Amino acid sequence: MKIDVNYVAQLKTIRGRATETLELEQGATVRGVIDHLVRQQGTKLRDMLLNGDGTIRPSILIFVGDAQVNPECADPLTDGQTLTLLSPMAGG
Repeated sequence: MKIDVNYVAQLKTIRGRATETLELEQGATVRGVIDHLVRQQGTKLRDMLLNGDGTIRPSILIFVGDAQVNPECADPLTDGQTLTLLSPMAGG
């Protein structure tokens, strides 16, 4: 199945693109997508998305379509869905 992934803020810089389409196995979850991305990208992305114990950082906001989801949600994604990953931003 294909999932579109949008990257916002620092994640866009680390990933080197604003969006991409991933080909994943049917039934992939949000966590499965993040694990896939970390395997592809390596340390910088891993450090941005995951704590030292491998859990997803609570500061990372994750949306499926327009709905914010719990990072550890085990619901399977479906073909054609869009996942948006938003890293923390600072400024004033």
